[in-house]
Amino acid sequence: MCIRDRYNLVSQQTALFKSEQISLGFSDEAINAIAEIAYESNTHTENLGARRLHSLIEKIVEDISFEAPNPEKSEFVLDGEYVRSKLKSFLQKSDLSKYLI
Repeated sequence: MCIRDRYNLVSQQTALFKSEQISLGFSDEAINAIAEIAYESNTHTENLGARRLHSLIEKIVEDISFEAPNPEKSEFVLDGEYVRSKLKSFLQKSDLSKYLI
């Protein structure tokens, strides 16, 4: 879903940024980090499947997307460290029992 399907989420994001003349790439380490975080999030909270992947990727490219009309850089290769820094809130496990009555 993340990279194997013909119209996968990573290719979709890459094509979207290409339309703004921005080169966007994801290292293998970044792809693995996204998959791990999605799996952990789906395991510890509601399992959203591919929707979780979509929301994680959107969060990762949020700042680049915001700056797309006037980028300082036109080429980005995202690595595992960048992915983890953008998704650190997803990495924190929360105690959901406080919401139960």
